[in-house]
Amino acid sequence: MLYVIGVILLGVYYHYVGLHAVENRFRVDGRHPVAIAADFGLAAIIFSYVLFTTKNYFVKLISFCLVIATFYLTVFVLATRGASFTGLIAITFLYFMLSDKSIKDRLKSIIIISIFIGCFIYTINNKSFIDQYPMLERFTLEGMLKDPSLVGSRRYTGRTDLMLKSLKMIMEKPFLGYGLGSVYSHNIFLEWTASLGFVGLFPFLLFIFSIFSKLFRRIRYNPRFALFLTLLLYVFVLRMVSFAMISHKAFFALAGVFLSYHDTPQESEK
Repeated sequence: MLYVIGVILLGVYYHYVGLHAVENRFRVDGRHPVAIAADFGLAAIIFSYVLFTTKNYFVKLISFCLVIATFYLTVFVLATRGASFTGLIAITFLYFMLSDKSIKDRLKSIIIISIFIGCFIYTINNKSFIDQYPMLERFTLEGMLKDPSLVGSRRYTGRTDLMLKSLKMIMEKPFLGYGLGSVYSHNIFLEWTASLGFVGLFPFLLFIFSIFSKLFRRIRYNPRFALFLTLLLYVFVLRMVSFAMISHKAFFALAGVFLSYHDTPQESEK
């Protein structure tokens, strides 16, 4: 039922938005396209997990369609580079973790992933697609080098300027920082350090190391944690280039949900 509702909603979305939003990035009630795309990326990873693990061919087909649909919306309608590239890497990472370890299966995985990435590269560089969806130029190398969101303009402060400002603040007050809300770096580590200094960064690094080390250990006992790890990595990597610390709720929410699980008997013995 959940898949049926998802297909219907995506169909409505395509009809009223996907076929018409060709010049401007789509927003919902003023919500930023990057935030919407990040949610689509999470959905694509979950659908990919079902696609890679289920033995039901009908569910596989539906999951595949939903993965393509969410990825299409992220690229063509929302034109969000961070969510698109990070989502592609995350799904690749998940596929390798869930695939068998034999050389034959690894080779098969590489071929499938290469075809998928090749199609993506062809799509974002295809002139006919770019003519219909001008925002695709944001994905080209030239488009990225000229994008005000990265390099700035008369109206906007680019990410590179914000990151350089954060580094300058870190050098000025390396130990205690300038306090929360003093800078928006579009990078979780730079903002954390500029705000709280190395004194605040150290416990945060311990927290990150603890979360990911526990997840890697648990994958050996329960492959479902591969999905959890992928979701957490996706959000974490996305926060290297997007938004401020106050917008990192998804990462800490996923980390909190994971930490709420009790240790398995095998882990408790370690």
